[in-house]
Amino acid sequence: MKLSLIVLLVLPNILYGQQYVNGRVLDEITSEPIPSVHITDSIFNIGTITNEEGFFTIKVSKASELILTHINYTSAKIRVDHQPELLIIKLKPSTRILPEVTISGNMAEKIVMQALSKAKQNSKNEIFARAFFRQLTKHDSLYTELKEVFYLARLSNRRIEANMIEQGRYAVKDGTFFRYQNFSYLLNAMPAYINEIRGLVIPISPFVSDYYDLEIIQFHNNGEDELVEINCRRKEGVTKPIITGSLFINSKTYDILALKGNMENCEDFWQYSKEKYKAENMKYEIDMVLKKKDSIYYPDYISITLNHDLKIYGGKTKKVSTRAILFFFEYTDTPKNKMSDINVRDKDIDLIKKAKYNPQFRLENPII
Repeated sequence: MKLSLIVLLVLPNILYGQQYVNGRVLDEITSEPIPSVHITDSIFNIGTITNEEGFFTIKVSKASELILTHINYTSAKIRVDHQPELLIIKLKPSTRILPEVTISGNMAEKIVMQALSKAKQNSKNEIFARAFFRQLTKHDSLYTELKEVFYLARLSNRRIEANMIEQGRYAVKDGTFFRYQNFSYLLNAMPAYINEIRGLVIPISPFVSDYYDLEIIQFHNNGEDELVEINCRRKEGVTKPIITGSLFINSKTYDILALKGNMENCEDFWQYSKEKYKAENMKYEIDMVLKKKDSIYYPDYISITLNHDLKIYGGKTKKVSTRAILFFFEYTDTPKNKMSDINVRDKDIDLIKKAKYNPQFRLENPII
């Protein structure tokens, strides 16, 4: 299968006069870098996101504006003509606002259930989009794995329903016996809401009151939406693996906007203990943001970090850290090739081997 991603950067004649924009996004108040800011070309709707240090590169037309969005910051538009070598952009934190209603004890649960009801109404709508996935694994201070994949995916408002690999690459350090070769499944299968419990529990579900104590933290405005932030704590006596943290829901339309959560001491749930080693003190962190497309919110980017101790029998204990991010940068028409439903048995490594590798893969894709 030939890489079709190159085409998105060689669009019709209107792209004459394209340029690369290199920039960094900072917090206006603290000047700290802001990771995971979504940046879109206003004309062609092709995007990227900032890395952990707030840096980004994107290829755009000189007639374009950059549209910057982040769940915790006010959206911004920046013209790209005559820009410096490194464009510094500062975003304002979203503004806290006072609610127009009195907050009652069960208001948080009502908002969650209304969000679930609306999501289910739109569950049959699907779109197609291209995504980029990157995974880095580190043992102590040494990086041991790198995976980069371009996907074509079919999205519902709940999750990635199916995908196919257009191009990818995988590298592992010689002698590394502990590998996360199928870590992408955790991101590809991550839902924004669930209708039934088959394993992992997340806050937006019909059973939210059975597993969580909910509390409204604040209402705020990011320039596009009025949000309510709901803190989701484990209910006393609950032992099942659940993700706790914060939900962000549009307080007027009840659209699900984001989930930022974590799960600690979850090594038994992930079953990462084998004959040669045992995973201990495992902490799982999830950051999932949805974005509106044709009046419906779909997954926009998903980031997962997994940290744990790796106790090697007969050897020393290592600190293992794996961070992966998957984001969607271009919506597309219905593809001609058939996609595969998301399945834990499908190994990325096997699928990458089937895709023809392009030696210029990295150089030709500023998305990377």
